[in-house]
Amino acid sequence: MESTIVWLPTIPFPVPFDVQKRIQELRSYLDPNDPSYQPEQQHKNIKAAIKLYEDGKIDGVEQVFIKDGKLVPKQEIFK
Repeated sequence: MESTIVWLPTIPFPVPFDVQKRIQELRSYLDPNDPSYQPEQQHKNIKAAIKLYEDGKIDGVEQVFIKDGKLVPKQEIFK
């Protein structure tokens, strides 16, 4: 019996990031009836993230940090 070898790509292709899906997910965090609802103190940051996605300032590929509703450098979130 002969076996066939199936070669896979050495570098897997990443799944494209779906911005609209992420925006919907973030909006669910603001809905008190949703099980993924987040505390009030995070709403400012969640709304800022939604706005940044809608304005095209973030794309979901690069890691960003939001504090008090603004994009900040990583070091800033530890203050």
